[in-house]
Amino acid sequence: HLLSVLTEQGAVDRVLDVIFRETTSIGVRIHEVGRKKLSREIQEFEIPYGTVRVKISRRGDEIMTVTPEYEDCRKLAEEKNVPLKSIIEESKKAFSRKGAKGAKETKTHDGK
Repeated sequence: HLLSVLTEQGAVDRVLDVIFRETTSIGVRIHEVGRKKLSREIQEFEIPYGTVRVKISRRGDEIMTVTPEYEDCRKLAEEKNVPLKSIIEESKKAFSRKGAKGAKETKTHDGK
């Protein structure tokens, strides 16, 4: 059996305590890993059914992915009694028509 744990550096000793106390393991290999994330911003777009937040991920100035927020789409689909797929498609169309500058509001998150 293999147990893999991903934790912050400051929690390593606490995690080791749990592993040694709660399992039959007598040894642990520790590997430090890094992570790179795309910068992302969340923008709001008006579609025929209401307002949807869309997450836009970038690498530098290049847009890598455009993803409508699932919960926004699900709620609108339920409220308006239309297929979820239709809401998602309309959200993507709104972004395609208006682009990143056509949003009602923007919130940015650095990818670090």
